[in-house]
Amino acid sequence: MTGENAELERAVHRATAKGDIVDLRTGSPERDEPAQGGTWSADRSIRAEVLIDVLTDERTISAGRRKAVRLRGVRVVGSLDLESATLLRPLLLQDCYFDQPLILHEANALAVRLLGCHLPGVAANQLRTRDDLDFTKTTINGGAVHLRGAHIGGGLWFTGSELHNPGGFAIFGNLLTVEHSMFCRNGFIARGEIRLRSASIGSQFSLNGASLSNPDKAALDGSRLHVGKDMFCKDRFTCEGELNLDGALVDGTLLLREATLRNAGGTAFSFRSGRARTMGFQLQEPPLGAVVLTNAQVEEFDDESETWPEVIWLRGFKYDTLRNETISVRSRLNWLTRHPDGFAPGTYDNLATAYKQAGQAEAARRVAIAKHWRRRRELKLPGKLWNWLLYLTVGYGYRTWLAGLWLAGLLLVGAAVFADAYPSDMLQASTTVPAFQPLAYSLDVLLPVVDLGQQRSWLPQRGAQVWSWAMTAAGWVLATAVIAGIGNVMRRE
Repeated sequence: MTGENAELERAVHRATAKGDIVDLRTGSPERDEPAQGGTWSADRSIRAEVLIDVLTDERTISAGRRKAVRLRGVRVVGSLDLESATLLRPLLLQDCYFDQPLILHEANALAVRLLGCHLPGVAANQLRTRDDLDFTKTTINGGAVHLRGAHIGGGLWFTGSELHNPGGFAIFGNLLTVEHSMFCRNGFIARGEIRLRSASIGSQFSLNGASLSNPDKAALDGSRLHVGKDMFCKDRFTCEGELNLDGALVDGTLLLREATLRNAGGTAFSFRSGRARTMGFQLQEPPLGAVVLTNAQVEEFDDESETWPEVIWLRGFKYDTLRNETISVRSRLNWLTRHPDGFAPGTYDNLATAYKQAGQAEAARRVAIAKHWRRRRELKLPGKLWNWLLYLTVGYGYRTWLAGLWLAGLLLVGAAVFADAYPSDMLQASTTVPAFQPLAYSLDVLLPVVDLGQQRSWLPQRGAQVWSWAMTAAGWVLATAVIAGIGNVMRRE
């Protein structure tokens, strides 16, 4: 050990006892850049064993005072291996460089803050902290941050950090628990997968302005993630690879605003069976890849038609309210057709229900009619013909006034035909009959439940008889369509 090293180690002990910081920066931004820490001179280096001793040895604690270990601009030489250790002091390292990964497996700590540091990895499975775990503006190259099963008593900070492990894990945090918020924002970069399966974040999860990249794979796998308040992916958030939140539960708002999602040929965003109170989906541009909302549930859904995906899986997607009322019913119906898995009646039912709850009865009727129209494509020929008939005559029961128009038209046509046939083709049934009335005769023939005495008293001949048969058949068809249509609406109600 050189004299300089020994003096530095004594200085660390003295500063720690007082709660002071040991700052070895030179004042030159280039020379103090942590990425260049491997070239720093020996007088800026401290052995990892010294830090372990200061952090864990009860003898370093004076009168029960647990001052933090504070270093800045220092190179940590060797393995800072604190596996299963109890850290008696908070650890605060700023603008420091590590030769080897920081090891905190199964450790117990007060708080660990590595700010603006540079290191090859963090191994902290089952770590427990009473306060924050903070990696603000820290760069981790070639190794993941392992936090499987860790329990962070405060917040987890990656604000402005860079994690580089392409093809591997940037963060591996299955079953991670964060009591407060998790921040991966303001320039956060992750090259490699962030995996947070079945993790729990007590308050907010912010990815605002973050850039995630793991092409053709999951960039963020948060399946079964629980967020106690809001999850934000906005302010130019970008994700190259799949953003997977299948089965996730967001107690507040799940917001993707001014976000860019790209996973060509695959799924860009998946929220299958997920739940959120409010979901905002206003992207910077249409996503490159499919969006999956199958069986997801939200109370409020806020989107923009300009950035809808080409393919969006909507079967079983439940929402109570559509916030964006500027999107027309026609556009909403186009939105439903982007579901690729054939005709899904429930997607139309849910849209109609949302309109109905918003007091937009006409919009709900239009959706219901569109549902039956779309169903026609799935039917064989007889069914298609009947479906056409219900659509044209009563609008599947949602526009029964159409039957009145058909009735009026047939009455006028029939009256004209029978007026022209009288008297040559209209014979009296007996010697005493009421005077022939073309309009009344037409109504008597057309409506099966009406008896005005005209049809019994006058017998049509030749062409008039054919018209009489045709109008009787039309009347029965209209009556059947009205009954079927009304019955259909009542069943839906």
